[in-house]
Formats: sequence, structure tokens, C-alpha cells
Amino acid sequence: MRLHLSRWQVIGFAVWIAVFAWAAVPTHYWIVIRSVTVTDRYLGERLPQNRILEIERSINANFRATYTIEEQWRQADGAWLTVKQCRSPSVIQYRTDKALPDPVTAGWWAWGPCDGVQPRATPDDGELRLCTWHHVMVLPFLSVLSKSSPGTCSASYRGRLLPP
Repeated sequence: MRLHLSRWQVIGFAVWIAVFAWAAVPTHYWIVIRSVTVTDRYLGERLPQNRILEIERSINANFRATYTIEEQWRQADGAWLTVKQCRSPSVIQYRTDKALPDPVTAGWWAWGPCDGVQPRATPDDGELRLCTWHHVMVLPFLSVLSKSSPGTCSASYRGRLLPP
């Protein structure tokens, strides 16, 4: 039995194979965030958004992505609860020749609208951490197809970074 496919069926099949093959590439092909450290230092005024972060990040290939930043609070049972979430306001072009600013502040790192999660108040002495995910656009012309990097969370710190 011989299978007869039209030229459009063959092209459609090839496109889907290419999409799935490309989607199988892990996000560390493009970006790796090794660590996020919240320091006790500030750039200028002692405001939460001026707190300095130390970021160890590599951009391995040019790509487009969005990001999500979450501030999480450790509850009494040890579980982490998201108390604030910020997202990039649009798709960002990441390039291998672009460096992070020196220093990186919490306000710069979490730049963008902070919504999507009802902000929650936390005790002033609560233990917090900052987590980051990048959502890489697998195909530049099809932003619906994105894949998320593994989340990178800081060690715990005290004092809110993102406004409640």
C-alpha cells in the first residue's frame, strides 16, 4: 500500500516536526541563571527597590522572552507562599553582547507590572525569597509557543523588595 500525500500535507508535516524538534531544546541553550542573591546594600536611598542584587547569569544565544519574578514568604509550615508577582511588560530581546547593569537593583530586576497575584501583607520579620523564571519564545514568529526556564530562587532574606 502506497501513501499519497499532497505537497501541502508534506510541508505541514515538516513544519510540525520542526516545531516539536525546536521545542525539545532545553532553555539553558539560551539562558542560565545560576544564582540570585539579595544583599543588604542599597543604591542611593534605603528603599526596597534600591536594594542591590547579585545575579550570576549567562546568555548563551540571542532569544526573545518574557519573565516572571515572584516574592515568596515562608509560612509557619515551611511552605513558600507567593506574596507578589511581577511580569515583563512585553517580550524582551536578550542578546549575548548585553551585560547586566552594575549594580542590579531589585527595581530593575522586577521592572514591569506587578499584578496577577493579589498582594499579601507579611510580618515585618518574615523570611522571604525572590524567584525568577524566563519564558523563552521557542519560535520568534509564534509567541504562543514558549517554554519556561527552571525557577531560580534566592536564599532567604528579610524586608520586602516588591511593594505590598
